[in-house]
Amino acid sequence: MPSLHDFVQKANAGIAQDGQGFAKFFEITVDRQEIVESSFIAIMKADQRYQYLPFRVQFEDEEGVDVGGLRREWISLIFPAISTPDYGLFQTGDSTNGYRVSIARVPLMNPAVLRYYRFIGLVLGKAVLEHLVVPIRFDRLILKTLLGLAPHISDLQMIDPPLYQQLCSMEAADVSSWGLTFSIEEAGIGCTKTVELIENGADLEVNNDNKSEYIQFCITRRLLGGIQPQLYALRDGFHTLIPQQLLHDFAPEDLDLFLSGKETIDVDDWEKNTKLSGGLTKDSPVVRYFWEIVREMSPDMQKKLLNFCTGSPSVPALGFSQLLGTAAEKKSLFKLKMTKNSPDHLPIAHTCFNRLDLSPYISKAQFKEKLIMAMESENFELG
Repeated sequence: MPSLHDFVQKANAGIAQDGQGFAKFFEITVDRQEIVESSFIAIMKADQRYQYLPFRVQFEDEEGVDVGGLRREWISLIFPAISTPDYGLFQTGDSTNGYRVSIARVPLMNPAVLRYYRFIGLVLGKAVLEHLVVPIRFDRLILKTLLGLAPHISDLQMIDPPLYQQLCSMEAADVSSWGLTFSIEEAGIGCTKTVELIENGADLEVNNDNKSEYIQFCITRRLLGGIQPQLYALRDGFHTLIPQQLLHDFAPEDLDLFLSGKETIDVDDWEKNTKLSGGLTKDSPVVRYFWEIVREMSPDMQKKLLNFCTGSPSVPALGFSQLLGTAAEKKSLFKLKMTKNSPDHLPIAHTCFNRLDLSPYISKAQFKEKLIMAMESENFELG
């Protein structure tokens, strides 16, 4: 896998001149209740030079200074929101593809929607530059498009297995008697329609000499049909901040890990990369309780706890040692700190500093109860 640190350094160096001398930060104010629309307006209507500057986020009518936690919370909110069916921009798969997000295929698309895809691409670029982990995972087609890679027959395997098998068999078969032309049948609204893959394709027979072209046309049509403009708008927004030439060493799996972090939480790695303060040691009862509770949690609850403590539900690609704090380049390990509060107090999370403040809980059961209550009540401070 390419060096993530070197990649981000090159990307940041490449855009440094674009915002130099203009302003120090790109400060946006967003409405938590209208997270997508307010973010879209704040970013897309701003002077384009702002897009190259480090982000600072403020939520309307809320206190808090963004020294890292607010940006992470904003990222954790906007992507789940914009990928819901309400916007009709994306669709989420099922367990067979790991619930990955893909471009929604709709019968008619309003061209104005392409600005939203470009906006999402820009936000993805900012996430990369500022080491922000995106809380959803994209399908292989989106990842390849962001990398500037063309669709391949292997990309059909999960999307359309029958077509994948047919095209694979064509590669080695004599197709001269198959009766195919450069046209395919597609399901329309209440009917089936014939779609020509090239001009006058219905009149051109597929033979052994041109079958490779037919196969590629089928791949492109099945994978990109109806969604190519959306994919390219997403790609163009991403490449505004992340030049394609910097991505040539990345495979889709690398970009997936870079954008969305590790899929599972390694509690041993988490514990290994945790700092203790306020008189705590690894043998302190409350510390032992904490790790026992975490290990007993389901994977989803572990992610909710991590999000509560750090503002992000996912682990950076290189593990907990790479957690970030108040600046995009500044590492900040997870911390447990003992306070002088009574055991009746709930734990308090400081997302900007990746810290969880504890009280001297008298039992594991009490600690677990207080921790769950704190997570449900969002008992955190952004600073």
